[in-house]
Formats: sequence, structure tokens, C-alpha cells
Amino acid sequence: MNNRVWSIDFILYIAILIFCPLAFGTVETWSKTVMEFLVPVALSILLLRILLKKDGPWLGVPGATPLFLLLIYMLFQAIPLPPALQGLISPSSQKVYSSLEILSGHYPSLPLTVNLHDTLKEFFRIATYCLFYLLTVNLLRRYSRLKVTLSIVAGLVGVIAFFAILQKFTAHDRIYWFRTVPANALPVGPWVYHNHFAGFMEMLIPLTVAMFLYYRPNVSYKTTLRQKVVEFLTFPTANRHILLGFSGILGATSLFLSLSRGGIISFLLSFLIFVFLIGRKNKRIRGILPVVAIILLFVLEVTWFGWDPIVERFNKMFNEEGRLFDGRFKIWQDCVKLIKDFWLCGAGFGTFEHIFPLYREKMDAAVKVSHAHNDYIEILTDGGIIGLILIGCFLASIMMHGWRRIQGRRDIFSIYIFIGAFCGILAILFHSFTDFNMHNGANGLYFFFLCGVMVSAANVRRFGKKRKNLLKQGRLPGAVFVLSLALIVLGARFNVGQIISNNIFDQISRIYLNPHIPQERLLQMRASIQKAIEASPFEARNHFAAANIDAFLLKPAQTMKEYRDTLWLEPTNSDFLMRVGLYVAQLNYDTGNSLIKLAIQYDNLHADLRLAYARWLFEQGRMDEGLEELKIAMSQDPSRLKDCIALLMLYGMDARTMERILPDKAQLYLKLASYLDKAGKKDTAAKLYRKALNKVDNEEKIRPWYFITPYWFFMRHQMYDEALFAINQGIRYLPNNSRIRLRAGDLYRRLGLVFRAKEEYRQVLVIDPNNSEAKRKLKLLNQK
Repeated sequence: MNNRVWSIDFILYIAILIFCPLAFGTVETWSKTVMEFLVPVALSILLLRILLKKDGPWLGVPGATPLFLLLIYMLFQAIPLPPALQGLISPSSQKVYSSLEILSGHYPSLPLTVNLHDTLKEFFRIATYCLFYLLTVNLLRRYSRLKVTLSIVAGLVGVIAFFAILQKFTAHDRIYWFRTVPANALPVGPWVYHNHFAGFMEMLIPLTVAMFLYYRPNVSYKTTLRQKVVEFLTFPTANRHILLGFSGILGATSLFLSLSRGGIISFLLSFLIFVFLIGRKNKRIRGILPVVAIILLFVLEVTWFGWDPIVERFNKMFNEEGRLFDGRFKIWQDCVKLIKDFWLCGAGFGTFEHIFPLYREKMDAAVKVSHAHNDYIEILTDGGIIGLILIGCFLASIMMHGWRRIQGRRDIFSIYIFIGAFCGILAILFHSFTDFNMHNGANGLYFFFLCGVMVSAANVRRFGKKRKNLLKQGRLPGAVFVLSLALIVLGARFNVGQIISNNIFDQISRIYLNPHIPQERLLQMRASIQKAIEASPFEARNHFAAANIDAFLLKPAQTMKEYRDTLWLEPTNSDFLMRVGLYVAQLNYDTGNSLIKLAIQYDNLHADLRLAYARWLFEQGRMDEGLEELKIAMSQDPSRLKDCIALLMLYGMDARTMERILPDKAQLYLKLASYLDKAGKKDTAAKLYRKALNKVDNEEKIRPWYFITPYWFFMRHQMYDEALFAINQGIRYLPNNSRIRLRAGDLYRRLGLVFRAKEEYRQVLVIDPNNSEAKRKLKLLNQK
């Protein structure tokens, strides 16, 4: 190995680049801990080498100032401020905290963020990225290191893409063939989320193709074809050229097979820009022929796998009326008021999932929303206009610097790599309009890697005798050294504390607290959760668990203290507010009632909260108010009907009361009718089924089971006229539904109306020509 290339800091640097994508995209606490520890360690080693003059001088890095200002701003969000100052800077943050004064009185100091722990967690992540950017620019100051790094990364792209394709067709629901994923996940390669895999690939494919073009063999175009082939294959860089080409093709193929619509569109846009810039540089058709060859081979490869799944995926962007539709649109609509309220400073970096429920109106409450699925919107919600400006200044700074510097360069390596890195950055910036790639550990790291590569490519000199880099040499920055050491110590303390806390909390959370648990066991649990608090003091859930245990230990003062700490750390958590409110109501009715109402207000579409509130109201004898809450809960989440029925029965209410509070939705009447039918109340069930058929217009989306369910009920009880009415209603609303038409044919056959039965079966075959049941029944009727 060349000692000038391979040093300890550079080995660590390469290890980080390989580790982060392979470690399941670096989304778990353990992998983030490794990343956030190794990056400052590698930078500290580099700084020591520079100090000991074993490496070149420190290079002035473009964009460093806005990055450091961003980190200072993030810390400022987490620093407790006097309430007057907090109210001046962010009235909305003060409003969130002031709502809790009914519980704990006046807070002496309050942060701008609405979740201190998650903002600190985000600070350590972003700080790691910033240091990695500085590390990239200073480590890749020489051509030799830059070339080695890019070759390794391009090879990594090909390896990950190959295994992603193999995994998709052999174990599509597992990562590395052994790691299970949630039922609703779409894993591709090491990533649990297909859009994040696409984000990784779209960033690095242009860079891989740029390397492919750089290593292109120089072949004489005036010789015979045989001579050209021989000359091509015997050229020293031919093997690298071919391998890089395959890596690019595999990467693009895997991206398309990931079925990420945002990733595919972003890649195509950025690659068009890449081809344009490369073509503009070459100014000859044959200069971009290798790119054309890659595109053709890629198209052939995807064609071999099949375009149908990709086309089908894009068709899902449109609803039945042919209009563009996506659940993200509802999230973005709900974010408008959120941005207006926190326009200056945001609600705190990393707090989107905690503040969003307060503003959720359009988005379905049953869907947990952790991110805005638009990085620009999330920057505004979390960091406000200040955060957006600082990030914008960083991007503008490096792009302006890079473009100014590359204009005067003649080195084809620098130009190709600059264009590749620039287009990779553009790809992820395009994709950020529809997803949250910047919140993925590996993708965020590689974004800053590309920023560093773009700056390095614009400044590295292959043939410079005295200066190997055009960046200005500067003094060793003490602030960077201090930040690196701080991240090593404080970051490790924070992350290891999280790991310890998670392990303890997972064990405690498996135990259902109840009065039958012996006091000795409760004391053991309390001691365990105290260790979790000491390990991770800013996690609200630890204090919440401690308070719940203290409540069973009959320690009201300690319980209240832990509850106050819980709400100070996470003031917008409606589940915490509800539980605290229910406890406090036993001691102070008005205060508890206010907290319960605040919980409902903070997550107005949360059906579980409505059910808990209704139960509490029933216990207080406020029956009408409780019934109203149940009605709202059923309207928000019809699947909770059984829970509502169980609660009503617990408090001695009958079917008539149940019907009285039902919202005017067909599906709720159908579910209640089904429940009563199973309970043996046939007449009441029949009445509700009839009413359900008259309330179909109140549903946003009409489904076949709204008609088929009552049809089967009436058929089972030989109420054929009612069954005919149900099925005719279905045909009126859903005339092209084969299932409803099939049931209509069965009913007409039962009634002896053979002509009508044949007509319905034929109609089924018009809608679904391959329907074997309709074919069989029509054949039997024709034989008769």
C-alpha cells in the first residue's frame, strides 16, 4: 500500500463509508452511535497528524461558516431561556409550555424546542455530518486519495445494487435474507424503506458513470473494428472501465426495481443534466457514446426484469378520477398552519412527529406521521426560516465556489468528478421534495460526502508540483478540534445512554402495571427505571414510567415530580397528558380535567384518547358528554366500534343507545348490525342493515362490502326482497363491480328468474372475462 494514501484516519474514513450503508442504512441507535463516534475520531486523528506535520496543512473549507452557525442555532433551540425571551422569539413555543403551568406553576426557564431529547439527538447527527464534510475536503486533498475513495464507493454501489436485485427476487421481505422487517415495509438492499435505497443510488450513480467515462480507453477511430476491440481490451484501464460500467448499470436497474417513484423521477432529471453537462464538455457525439451505451444496456436489463411493476407503481399516483393523488399532499396541507405558527425558529430540530399531531386535520389519524415526506417543509417546521436560510447559504456557498473554480480547470478527471458529484447532489435535492432522505443516517452522510467530493474535485491538482490543491491553506482551527473532542465524549455519552435506556425500558414496558404486583417487584422496577433516567435523563418516557410505578407505590409527591418532568421534556405528547390528567383528577378535579382536554386538543383525531376520555366521563356520571366523545371516536376511526360497544355495555347501555350515537356512516351501521346479529338480535340487526343502505352517500369511498354484507344477512334469513334491494343498491353505486353482479345473478337464479340471472352472469364476464365462477354458473343455466 502507498503510505502517502493509507493512513489511520483515511482507513477509518473508508470504513465509515462502507459501514453506514451496509448497517441497514444507519437508522438504528447502535449504528448511529458507531457513525457518530468514528467520524470525530477520524477527524481528530487528521488534526493531530496536521499538528505533527505528518499531513498537509489544514485547508479552508467553503461553506464552513453557515454549517457552524447551524450547529450553534440548533444548540440555541435546546438551551432553556427566560420565559419572556422565549415568548419574544417563539410565541408558539411559549404557548405550548404555558399550557402546563396549571400543573407545575411558573417554569423558570424554557427551551425553544418542544422536545429537548430529540433536538439534541438531531444536533449530534448533523454535527457528525458537518465534521464528515470537513474531513472529506481535507483528506481528499490529493488526487491519489480522491481516486481511491471514488473507486471504492463506485464498487460499493455495484455490490449493494447486485445484492439488492438478488434479494428482491429471493427474499423480498427480509434484509440480508435473515433480518425481518415490519409488515408494511418495502425493504430494498440494506434499507428497510425503498425510497431511501433509491436516494442512495441516485446520489452515486452519476459519480460512478463519471468514473466510468474517466477510465474510458483511448481507441483510434481510424482502424478496423477488430483492431479497435483489441486496442480497447488491452488498454490498461479497460478492466476498470468495464467494471464501473456494470456498476452503474446495476445501480440504475436496482433503483428502478425499487419502485420508488420519487427516486426514479429524481434520477432521470439529474441524469439528463449529467448527460447535458458531459456533452457540453466533450462537444463531440462520440464523447457521450459510452453514456448512451450504458443507457441502452440499462433499458435492456430493466426490460428483461419487466416494466409492468414500474408502470403499475406510477399508475397508483392517480385516483379513480384520474387526478394526481398521494397521502403526502394531506401532510403538506396540515403543515401550512404549523409553519405559520413556528415560522421564525421552528418547533425544534427532530420534533416534527411531536408537533404535527397538534395541526393534523386532513391526514388520517390512524397513520403515524414521523416525517413530512418533504425535507424542505420539515426544515421549516423544525428550524423555521432561520434554519432554511443557514442550510441554503451552505449549499449556495459550495456550489458557487465549485462552479467558479471548475470553469478554469482543464483536467478531465476534476471536471467529470465535479459533474458527477454535482448531479448526485441535485438528484437528492429533487427527491427531497417528496421524501425525507436527509433523515436517513447513511443518506445524510453520503450527501455531505458528495458536497466534499464536489469541492475536492474542483480544487485537486493532479500535476501540481508545489500545490496539490487550490484551496487556501489556513491555520489549524481550534474550534473544529474542540467540537471533535466534544462529540467523541458527549456524543458517546448521549448515544450509549440511549442504548442502556432502550434496553431497560424494553424490559419494563413488557410488564403490565396492576395492583397485584408485589411491592418488592415494584421497587426493583423503580430502581431499574432510575438507571434508565440516569443513562438518558432527557427521555420523557423514562420519567413517565417512573411516575406510573411511583403511583402504584403510593408516593404522590414523587409521582407528581416525575409527571412534571415528563411534560417539561415532552409537552405535546397527548398520551402523556391524558394519563397525567387522569391521575391528577383524583387529587384536583379541575386541573386534571384541564389536562385531559389539553390532551384531546393536542391530538384531536386520536380515537384512543376519546375512548379514555369517554370512560372517565362515564365514571364521573357525565353520560351525555361521554356518549358524544364516543360518537366522535367512531367517526374518526370506525374500526374502534367494538371497543365503543364494549364500553357502553360495561356501563349498562343498550342497543338503542348504541344506535343513537352512531355517526351517519354506512360502515358503522353495518358493523353494529353484524355485532347484534351475532348476539342473536336478528330484528334489530335487520333494521340497522336497512338504515346502512340508505347512508351510503355519506361515505367518502363506496366499497362493495357495504352491499354484499347486508345481502348475505338477508339471504341467510330468507328475506329475498331485502336482499334484492341491497344488491340493486350495489349495482346502482358500483355498476362495474363483478362481485356484486355475481351475487345478483345468484339471487335471480334462486328466485327463478333465469333470464335475469343469465344477464347478470354475462355482465360479470364483460367486466371480468376470466371469472370462472360466472362461466360455470352460466354454463349450467344454458344446459337447462
